[in-house]
Amino acid sequence: MFSRVVLFCLFVCAALLECGEKENFPNEPIIKFKEFRTNEEGGVLVFSFTDGDGDVGLDAGDTLPPFDEESFFYHNLWCDYYEYQNNEWVLIPLDPELAFYYRVPRVTPTGQNPQLDGEIELKMPFYYDPFSPFKEFEFRFRMADRSLNVSNEERTGTLTKP
Repeated sequence: MFSRVVLFCLFVCAALLECGEKENFPNEPIIKFKEFRTNEEGGVLVFSFTDGDGDVGLDAGDTLPPFDEESFFYHNLWCDYYEYQNNEWVLIPLDPELAFYYRVPRVTPTGQNPQLDGEIELKMPFYYDPFSPFKEFEFRFRMADRSLNVSNEERTGTLTKP
């Protein structure tokens, strides 16, 4: 009898540990800036993300509306470039060919829980305007999932040109 009680208690403890409360993320992506570092190849923007319904990223074939080239959602990661000019942050419009807009590839959750959390490292071969006389800049960025939920906006904070 005692061994049955001990086995029952062990079973209950194991079940409670296995069924522990999992963190619930909202369906829209949540991003958080981690770091911006430079190397001989350019800059690297690092941020973490969560997504409650696990629909982050696009496949190469995702080119029909609303993911066609004419759509806002063709890109699912947008990094806007700002410079500190005359005591204020100014958005610097970039040529579309040079803009910091990206298509993050599809991330597929494993198991039955669709929630995703992870980290993205975005490699930027060039990351500042070398012709501008202003030395301080920052990026403000956001991301969208396949359900067209747009994340919060994050900032790198002040960065300085080399």
